[in-house]
Amino acid sequence: MAGRRFLALIALLGCVLAGCSDAESDDDPAPLPTETPTSDVGERAVEVPVPPDAARKDTLKGAEAFIRHYIELLNYASDTGDTVALTTAAMDCSGCSKYEALFHRTYANGGFMKSAGWTPTYVLAVKQHDVVAVLVDVAAGRMRYRLSESEDPKIGRKDNFKLRFEVSRVGERWVVTDLGVQSIDEVR
Repeated sequence: MAGRRFLALIALLGCVLAGCSDAESDDDPAPLPTETPTSDVGERAVEVPVPPDAARKDTLKGAEAFIRHYIELLNYASDTGDTVALTTAAMDCSGCSKYEALFHRTYANGGFMKSAGWTPTYVLAVKQHDVVAVLVDVAAGRMRYRLSESEDPKIGRKDNFKLRFEVSRVGERWVVTDLGVQSIDEVR
């Protein structure tokens, strides 16, 4: 089952970066970055997100708050290429590593990713056997991106995803240990 979730995650990465344009959409993606970076590029602040107090609690609600924070970290890394906080918030998570590598590589190669980011529209933490799973519905807005300096900018389509995070406690904090697409039996 983990293999199917991993393949689905790779497909999700492809969907996010498909480069298709939704001609009927009224949502304009974020403006293209200028040659001189400014703090108003994109639609979000470019400060490293700080976890809320609720995300530190060793409860299912705490796990939900942590995953909302982790999605803020994904958005921040997508906007900036800075993956330090994102990497710190995960442990042995191959799905997480794929996103970290994508963001790092894109910015190292002179590319960018600008959008309104992912917005969690539904978050539910459940205990499944010995694992805390957090099921999340995510709305992803259209994005302007370029994977390297030599590419022309592209527009990625907006979409909705059903993700599944596994989280564990390490000391006094949560970490993501798995990131994938929800399996069919988890979809509500």
